[in-house]
Amino acid sequence: MNHGGAGTAYSHYGCRCEECAEANRKRVARRRAERKMTPKDPNDPRHGTPAFYSNHGCRCDRCKDAHVARCAEGQKRREAEVKDPLDPRHGKFSFYIGHGCRCDKCRAIASKTMKERRKTA
Repeated sequence: MNHGGAGTAYSHYGCRCEECAEANRKRVARRRAERKMTPKDPNDPRHGTPAFYSNHGCRCDRCKDAHVARCAEGQKRREAEVKDPLDPRHGKFSFYIGHGCRCDKCRAIASKTMKERRKTA
């Protein structure tokens, strides 16, 4: 494992030693600075992409529209997955939370999981 090197041990292996934490802080700060330096030229070909909205923080109308469209596609995909009764993820808490499935199997596991979490809280 490469401690302190470009944040890889921190982000990939979950190492939280001081060297890795410091490398990760520097990497995050450098990335934030790069985002602020991103040109906001309206003719930049990256405008109108969900990546430019997410990675560079652009909030022009074209980028916002692309982001909304991507979110809508994901929502449609999740709704279609929920309707498939043979999907093996039915009965898993993550499917209840992440996909909004409310079938009997998913409701039962969600109820059980939440009861367990309340006991330990």
